[in-house]
Amino acid sequence: MGDDGVGRQDADFQDEYWEQVVGATGPRLVVPIHWDDFGRPLSRGLRPMPFPLDRPRRTRAFVTRKARASGVTVHVPQAFETILPFRSGMEATSSRAAATRTRR
Repeated sequence: MGDDGVGRQDADFQDEYWEQVVGATGPRLVVPIHWDDFGRPLSRGLRPMPFPLDRPRRTRAFVTRKARASGVTVHVPQAFETILPFRSGMEATSSRAAATRTRR
Protein backbone atom coordinates (compact mmCIF):
# COMPACT_ATOMS: atom_id res chain seq x y z
CA MET A 1 0.00 0.00 0.00
CA GLY A 2 1.48 3.33 -0.99
CA ASP A 3 1.08 5.57 2.01
CA ASP A 4 3.26 8.50 1.05
CA GLY A 5 1.48 11.75 1.81
CA VAL A 6 -1.65 10.13 3.24
CA GLY A 7 -0.94 11.80 6.58
CA ARG A 8 -1.46 15.18 4.93
CA GLN A 9 -4.96 14.25 3.80
CA ASP A 10 -8.20 14.74 5.72
CA ALA A 11 -10.00 11.88 7.51
CA ASP A 12 -12.60 11.43 4.74
CA PHE A 13 -9.86 10.98 2.15
CA GLN A 14 -7.96 8.55 4.40
CA ASP A 15 -11.05 6.41 5.04
CA GLU A 16 -11.93 6.29 1.35
CA TYR A 17 -8.32 5.50 0.43
CA TRP A 18 -8.21 2.58 2.90
CA GLU A 19 -11.53 1.26 1.57
CA GLN A 20 -10.40 1.46 -2.08
CA VAL A 21 -6.93 -0.01 -1.49
CA VAL A 22 -7.38 -2.45 1.40
CA GLY A 23 -11.11 -2.95 1.83
CA ALA A 24 -11.67 -3.70 -1.85
CA THR A 25 -8.87 -6.26 -2.05
CA GLY A 26 -9.22 -7.97 1.35
CA PRO A 27 -5.56 -8.69 2.14
CA ARG A 28 -4.38 -10.26 5.39
CA LEU A 29 -1.07 -8.40 5.12
CA VAL A 30 -0.38 -4.77 4.18
CA VAL A 31 3.19 -3.73 3.40
CA PRO A 32 3.51 0.05 3.13
CA ILE A 33 5.64 1.34 0.26
CA HIS A 34 6.96 4.83 -0.54
CA TRP A 35 6.84 5.74 3.15
CA ASP A 36 10.56 6.36 3.57
CA ASP A 37 12.72 9.42 2.99
CA PHE A 38 14.10 8.97 -0.55
CA GLY A 39 16.84 11.53 0.12
CA ARG A 40 18.48 9.47 2.86
CA PRO A 41 21.08 6.83 1.94
CA LEU A 42 19.94 3.26 2.63
CA SER A 43 23.18 2.68 4.52
CA ARG A 44 21.84 5.02 7.23
CA GLY A 45 18.62 3.06 7.68
CA LEU A 46 15.09 4.02 6.76
CA ARG A 47 13.11 6.82 8.29
CA PRO A 48 9.69 8.25 7.36
CA MET A 49 9.23 10.91 4.71
CA PRO A 50 9.70 14.24 6.52
CA PHE A 51 7.24 17.07 6.95
CA PRO A 52 6.06 18.87 4.80
CA LEU A 53 6.01 15.97 2.32
CA ASP A 54 4.09 13.85 4.82
CA ARG A 55 3.02 13.86 8.44
CA PRO A 56 4.58 10.57 9.56
CA ARG A 57 2.96 10.32 13.00
CA ARG A 58 -0.45 10.96 11.52
CA THR A 59 0.18 8.43 8.74
CA ARG A 60 1.31 5.78 11.24
CA ALA A 61 -1.71 6.45 13.49
CA PHE A 62 -4.07 6.16 10.52
CA VAL A 63 -2.58 2.90 9.23
CA THR A 64 -2.47 1.38 12.73
CA ARG A 65 -6.06 2.36 13.51
CA LYS A 66 -7.47 1.10 10.22
CA ALA A 67 -5.46 -2.13 10.34
CA ARG A 68 -6.70 -2.96 13.84
CA ALA A 69 -10.30 -2.21 12.88
CA SER A 70 -9.95 -4.36 9.74
CA GLY A 71 -8.04 -7.25 11.34
CA VAL A 72 -5.15 -6.72 8.93
CA THR A 73 -1.47 -7.19 9.76
CA VAL A 74 0.82 -4.33 8.78
CA HIS A 75 4.53 -4.94 8.27
CA VAL A 76 6.77 -1.93 7.62
CA PRO A 77 9.85 -3.22 5.80
CA GLN A 78 13.37 -2.19 6.70
CA ALA A 79 16.27 -1.65 4.31
CA PHE A 80 17.37 -4.82 2.50
CA GLU A 81 14.56 -6.90 3.99
CA THR A 82 12.97 -9.61 1.88
CA ILE A 83 9.29 -10.29 2.47
CA LEU A 84 7.71 -13.53 1.28
CA PRO A 85 3.99 -12.82 1.58
CA PHE A 86 2.67 -15.94 -0.12
CA ARG A 87 4.28 -18.53 2.15
CA SER A 88 2.43 -19.94 5.13
CA GLY A 89 2.40 -17.02 7.49
CA MET A 90 4.46 -14.03 6.55
CA GLU A 91 8.19 -14.44 6.48
CA ALA A 92 10.43 -11.45 6.61
CA THR A 93 14.18 -11.79 6.55
CA SER A 94 17.05 -9.63 5.54
CA SER A 95 18.33 -10.26 2.02
CA ARG A 96 21.79 -10.87 3.44
CA ALA A 97 20.52 -13.59 5.79
CA ALA A 98 18.59 -15.23 2.96
CA ALA A 99 21.68 -15.17 0.74
CA THR A 100 23.74 -16.75 3.51
CA ARG A 101 21.20 -19.55 3.98
CA THR A 102 21.11 -20.13 0.20
CA ARG A 103 24.89 -20.55 -0.03
CA ARG A 104 25.12 -23.16 2.73
